[in-house]
Amino acid sequence: MARILNMVLLLVATLMAVVAYDDRVDFKPKSGQTPAEFCKKWPSKCKSVARKHHAPGKLYFVCELGPRPGLAEAYCDMLDGTKRFQYADEVGRDLGATQV
Repeated sequence: MARILNMVLLLVATLMAVVAYDDRVDFKPKSGQTPAEFCKKWPSKCKSVARKHHAPGKLYFVCELGPRPGLAEAYCDMLDGTKRFQYADEVGRDLGATQV
């Protein structure tokens, strides 16, 4: 019985340690730019914006084709210990995109 309880406690502790965020925002790229072109520029712009505001921490980002034609969905988050900083709005603005 104690062995089963230990296994259950270990499972619960493991599940609690996994934290996942989905902060994706839909963007319409600027005129003349495809979502693929927008996403190609996203990583470097995300890095520069996040480092400008908050140098330490772990950077997480993604940019992919959006749920509808002509859109991209992306996020740019910095995690520093237990604090999370979101930069998608600024990155999108800097790239000339409109948030939808």
